[in-house]
Amino acid sequence: SSQATVAAESSLPPNASAATDSDSQVIRQDSVIVETKAIAENSLPPNEGISSVCKWMWDRCSREFRDLVLSSCQKRTDGFPTRFATLCSGTDGPARAFIEICTRVGVAVEHVFSCESHSGTREFIRQSFPKLSKIYSDVVDVGKGNAKNTLTGDWEAVPTDIDVIIVGFCCQDVSAENAARSTKATGLSKGVGVTGQTFAATMAFVKLSRPTAIIWENVTG
Repeated sequence: SSQATVAAESSLPPNASAATDSDSQVIRQDSVIVETKAIAENSLPPNEGISSVCKWMWDRCSREFRDLVLSSCQKRTDGFPTRFATLCSGTDGPARAFIEICTRVGVAVEHVFSCESHSGTREFIRQSFPKLSKIYSDVVDVGKGNAKNTLTGDWEAVPTDIDVIIVGFCCQDVSAENAARSTKATGLSKGVGVTGQTFAATMAFVKLSRPTAIIWENVTG
């Protein structure tokens, strides 16, 4: 009847029309595939908290990377913790991960300072790491060895007794998502543009502090 046809069509997804028997079979098969895939993904054990996430990441790192991190952290044999700092820190997720990983392998660490240009993100760092006493705002100043500590408002000498530096310098100029990246291809080598300037500042601080290891994070490009 016409009533039955209307009822059947109203149960179809939006923009779909009434299907033949063979079409309906395909639709049912596709639904089963999608549903089965969703069940498989949902059956994976959840990551419960930052420790679980960090363990998942650490287990997937190469042996060479893990050996480098461990040897760098274990360099100090004088009973003091491994000192690390982050540059272009963002929300400082890598700092949290580094602390968790070192704790997992029994290495004491000290988060010496972070450096982030955005005020809102610096506030996030302050709340996330309440014991952190130094948060700088300009990586260029840090590279020069003297920067403003936004927690106190004072200009001060940047600590250079650092074992590990974690840095994710700005990616905008070299990112594959930037259609104009070809016009800024020499930015890194010349230290110009937002990417080149932050990279150059990072390298300047590396020369000042001479850390045992540097952990870089950035996009492909």
